[in-house]
Amino acid sequence: MQIVRRFFKTKESAVILMFTGLFLVTSIIAPSFLSYAQLINLFRTISLSLLPAMGMVFVMTCGSIDLSAGSVLAFSGMLCGYTMVMWNWNLVPAMLLSLAVSALVGVVNGFLIARWNLTPMIVTLGVQYVIRGLVNVITKGVAISGFSEEFVNIGQGKVGVIPNVIIIAVVVFCICLFLYNFTVFGRSIISTGGNKETTRLAGINVTAYIVSAHVVCSLLAGMAGILVTSRLGSAQASAGMTTDMYAIASAAVGGTSLMGGSGSIVGCLFGVGIMELITIALTLIKVDVYWQRTVVGIIMIAAVFMDVYRRNSSQRSGS
Repeated sequence: MQIVRRFFKTKESAVILMFTGLFLVTSIIAPSFLSYAQLINLFRTISLSLLPAMGMVFVMTCGSIDLSAGSVLAFSGMLCGYTMVMWNWNLVPAMLLSLAVSALVGVVNGFLIARWNLTPMIVTLGVQYVIRGLVNVITKGVAISGFSEEFVNIGQGKVGVIPNVIIIAVVVFCICLFLYNFTVFGRSIISTGGNKETTRLAGINVTAYIVSAHVVCSLLAGMAGILVTSRLGSAQASAGMTTDMYAIASAAVGGTSLMGGSGSIVGCLFGVGIMELITIALTLIKVDVYWQRTVVGIIMIAAVFMDVYRRNSSQRSGS
């Protein structure tokens, strides 16, 4: 009984129960959902969406936002594929270059926001357009393919019955969970989002942590881009078009405050699961794709209300 009480006191309890309820409802509506193929597809999709969503948790917790994650995802996948196919680079250098460029985008975003006090939404929206434009200029809208079997195996291969993508996502999840909850880095990011001025007066380099949060976000989006390219066997200019909004919605549904100062990596995992479950459930019952986007929009609005409610409840209990 004590364990149950502790569970309901956690900020993740609501989103975990929501995910569980949605999973059961989907199983009842569409029994085929419980097949091995459908479940593996669900977990694989969650794994690919989880990486940029966790990056968004770091950014949102420090009081910022990043609308360029989807473009970074597309650019990273394109750059990795382009260097391997057009320049005959080996797998490792191509991936390292893609991740390095992704991290550089995070540095630019974070520096402009933290050092020059520019509005995060406007800065990252501008960067989004610049990077998406570069992707289209370089690829001319044509998908890049012809990758080595070694590269394709990263996204399509398995270890036993478990896809490589899921294993990679679990490892990255554990690293992010440790960084966010058990390190000075995580605590400083939470403190920065809670009150920048107080954090600065405490001797913490606020600029460095905002930049670092954006680097983490862009790096995880870049990693997701490489995995998506490997999974599809081609680098597509249209990749990641809705990644930004899905990542923000997943993080918010999972308990990360849109105002900063509070977040949850575990909650983000279940937030991503809810978003993907809704998409799969609507697809299984043959709901039009345009209505699916409408539902996602409603969820995002609901996430804002949830965030406001959580903040007001917290303030009332603290007073």
